[in-house]
Amino acid sequence: MGIKAVVFDFWGTLVSTGTYSPMRQTHQLLAPGLEFSEFVQRFETAFMTKEYKDQAEAFSVCCEEFGVQPRNFMISRLIGIWNKNKILATIFPDTIETLESLKKKGLKIGVMSNTDCFGMELLFDRLELKKFTDVVHFSFETGMLKTDVAAMDAMLGALGVTKAEAVVVGDSVESDMAGAQAAGMKGILVDRRNKREFSPKIADLRELVGLLEA
Repeated sequence: MGIKAVVFDFWGTLVSTGTYSPMRQTHQLLAPGLEFSEFVQRFETAFMTKEYKDQAEAFSVCCEEFGVQPRNFMISRLIGIWNKNKILATIFPDTIETLESLKKKGLKIGVMSNTDCFGMELLFDRLELKKFTDVVHFSFETGMLKTDVAAMDAMLGALGVTKAEAVVVGDSVESDMAGAQAAGMKGILVDRRNKREFSPKIADLRELVGLLEA
């Protein structure tokens, strides 16, 4: 196996969101007239690349980013959406078995996530993922989104591998696969519902070991 490390996305790849897409709910609240892809880039940059003193401050900044007055009811609604997502988040059935298999084969495991600064460490601990991961980079800590080539360079440096020795695994063509491509790396799409056009892709994480060996 020429691959020495796997860089996983977090949400939608290892962990299932606890609610109907909090991002799409937020899009509907803040910028219904804006294309979703553009909204995501701007929202994640505002919300997920820095630390805030509290959620009210964070969501006030997000509202202002889209020209929405940050009224109390709007802030409370956004806090509820994103808190519920973390509270109800669960590991996919194929996650632990796959991570265990990769670790037994001696591969290093990295996790990159575009995420906010509120409760991610606690969530990571609750889901018992720390024992499987060598490096974890959250965007609010690095100040960079997954699509930033510098973010991937930092991950590979921390793992101690080259681009040719690592593969990116994620559920988003627009962020995970695009980020891999921008960094000059191989990406493998996780498409559990078999609805996306991309190659290579897998429907279950447990297919990953065989694919890497092949």
